[in-house]
Parts: sequence; structure tokens; C-alpha cells
Amino acid sequence: MQFDVISPIDNKVYNSFNYTTKDELNNVLTHLDFVDIPKFAIKELFDNLAKLLDESKKELATIITKEMGKPIQESYVEVQRTINTAMCCRDFIGNIEGQILSADAYMDSSRKAHVEYSPIGTALCIIPFNFPINLCMHKIGPSLVAGNKTIIKPNPQNYFSTKFFYELCIKAGFDTKMLALICPDIPLLQDLIASDDIDLISFTGGTKTADAIAATCGRKKQLYELGGNDPLVIHKDADLDKAFNTLINQRIGTCGQRCTAAKRVFVHKDVFDNIYNRVKDALDGMIAKDPMDENNILGPVVTKEAAKNIYDLCKKYEGLKSVKFTYLNAPKDAYFNPALAVCSSLEDNAFDEEIFGPVIPIFTYSDDEIDKLIAKINSTGYGLQSGIFTNSLDLIKKMHKELKVGSVNINEGPGFRAENFPFGGVGKSGSGKEGVKYTFHNMSTLKTLIV
Repeated sequence: MQFDVISPIDNKVYNSFNYTTKDELNNVLTHLDFVDIPKFAIKELFDNLAKLLDESKKELATIITKEMGKPIQESYVEVQRTINTAMCCRDFIGNIEGQILSADAYMDSSRKAHVEYSPIGTALCIIPFNFPINLCMHKIGPSLVAGNKTIIKPNPQNYFSTKFFYELCIKAGFDTKMLALICPDIPLLQDLIASDDIDLISFTGGTKTADAIAATCGRKKQLYELGGNDPLVIHKDADLDKAFNTLINQRIGTCGQRCTAAKRVFVHKDVFDNIYNRVKDALDGMIAKDPMDENNILGPVVTKEAAKNIYDLCKKYEGLKSVKFTYLNAPKDAYFNPALAVCSSLEDNAFDEEIFGPVIPIFTYSDDEIDKLIAKINSTGYGLQSGIFTNSLDLIKKMHKELKVGSVNINEGPGFRAENFPFGGVGKSGSGKEGVKYTFHNMSTLKTLIV
């Protein structure tokens, strides 16, 4: 069966491919095998891959943008972040440590345990559309370092960018027995997830899909990096210039289609006018345009259906008395211009659902509403990352203690992520941690030799 990749740039077929068939999938599973490669040799493979990625920046960035609409300048950044992640995997190899434990601490025995990391088996890595190669690298790199047989399953919308990246991996020297690329339809993918051929599933995407995977996969190990409704808090003592720039960059970036985007903005009443007026001026006349133009910072969202969903959710919230939109226009195909809303209450359900697009809801709060602010942030069930602009140590300590999130970023937005930092949320935002070291640990199993 054929899948047509419809480019959101012009709503035309960019390219087409055939889904992986059952016979093709069986051949892949039969071909995969454990490959014993010295760690120093794997380092060389990551070096090779980084070099190939650097040489292919323009071609790869172009494919990413044409498939999913990300501004071309951001696609270049994604390729560079993928290089960074590859080098982080390379560097981590020299820091893998086992343990030697002695039994005589608890019993009369001279036995010692040599504890080391071993492969977990076959890892199925399911990649989202918004970062088709960097998030792929974040999964397959640590999996390959761990020695797993590793399968890449891209989002169909990004098949060709992920395929290009996979081919670079093979060209760099990663064996096809170690690493495979598949893209079956949903029924065949469900069969694979339920089968004994898979030992671990690493998925980045939506909560509903994660629930479906969990219901199907049985007792396999599962790692989920899911959605977020990430807060950006701007307190009265904030550096307003930095806070404003962070707000715009981390909400408009990738057309608002980031799990860590600043999806809800909470501004202290003393500085509300300053921030609101600057955001309003920044969005005035900002139009989603051709993402291939390097001067444009906002392109289309991934599909025209996604643009409609964003608009419909905004209209739902527009019906609340506490919500007033300054900008809200119906999309044209996949092009959705930025929307701005002011929310006067912390106590209703305004914007409790994640909006995966360039929509900026701004809430206000006062000094005596900090507990209400925290309750509002925690109310959605999502808990990925958060950003707080303040120099108040008391507020920082309170937020760190009481926010139900995976990360509290101080004087930074919720979108900050470094390749070597732990990354992952709580609640509906997932389970397990990424970040090269932490992904490696999650994709390995501890094996003990007692002598």
C-alpha cells in the first residue's frame, strides 16, 4: 500500500513510498543479529556519521522542511543537534562503568559480584514528525552503544528524511544486522509491537498512541516521551528582555509543534502590560510563510488537518468568559498564523489541553496567588518541563518542590534541552528518561557475574 507524503508548503505530493509488507518485515527480523563490535570501533562509527551529517546538511535540512514545514533555518539547527547527539554518544562510550560488589559486607563470604550493562535485545524506536532525525539519534545512538538490535520506525510524514539519515548511518559503518528501517501500516505495526520479536519500545509522540501501545505490547520494557503543556512563568523581578525573547522563540519555534514549547505563559500582574504589549507587537503582522525562505521564522504546521485542529481547540477556549483572543484567524490549508489570548482566571480549565501550534495564552497572577498558580500548572496531568524567570530563591525552591514536572528551568524556558541532561516528564508526559547516558541505562539490562 502506498503512502503519499503531502508537503504542507503547497499541499501537493512531495514523494511517495510503499509501506513495509509482512514479508519484508519478517526478512528484517530474520536478518537482525547481535554484532560484537569493540567500543573503540563504535566510536569511529559515530565520528564517521557526524562527518557525513555535516557534509549533507543542506540536502537533509531541505527534505525535513519539505516534509513537515519547519523553517529551513530550524532544519539546519536540527541537523547540527543530531551531530551533537552523535558526538555525545561517542563520548559517553568511554564513561560506561560497571561495579564490583563484595558479599562480605553482609555475610561470611568472599564472593564478589561483577555487575555490567548488557544488551536488552531488540529495541523498536518509534520517531515523531517534529524532529525526525535528532530524536531518532537520541534513541538509536544509546541503543547501539548498548549493543541492541535496533529498529527505526519513522512517522510516515517524515519517511524520506529519516530514510536519508538511516542511509548515512549505514554508510558510516553501522551494520544492517544492527540497525534496520521499517515503516509498516498501523495493523502490521501493532502485530510487531505485540510480538515476541521486540524486547523494548521507545516511543515519542502523543498520549493516546502511547496508551494504545501499552495496551498491546504486554510486559515489554517501555519508554515514553509524550506531550507537554509546559508553563513559562515570568515573575515581577524577571529579566523582561530575556523572558520576552524566550517566550517568542520557544512558542513560535517549529511552528509551535514542540512537546517542550512554552504552551502556557503566566505573567505577574506588575509586569503584565510590558510583556503583553511586546508579544502583541511581535505577533502583529506575523504571517506563516514559505519555510524554504531563510528569512521566515514561521511556516505551516505539519498538515492542514493539524491546522484545523489547532483552530477548533482555540474556538473551544474562546467560548470561556475568562478568555479573550487578540489574534485568531482561520487557517489556510496548513498555514496557521499566531494566536494570542489573555486569560483572566487561574481557576477554570482554560488551555488545559495541549495545543500543538503557535498559540500564546497569557495568564496573570499576583503575589498572593502563587499557590493557585502552582495548582493551575499541575492541573492538566502533563508534567514535562517548566521555565521560570525570577531571582527569588524562595520562589525557585517552592516551584522546584511543588511543580509536578521533570525539569524546572530557571531564567530559561521549558524548551531548553541538552544532549547529556536527563529529559523526560511525569504523568501524561511519559515515563523513563532520555539524554544519552539515561537512555543507555534504560536500554540496557544489568547482568551479574558472581565469583
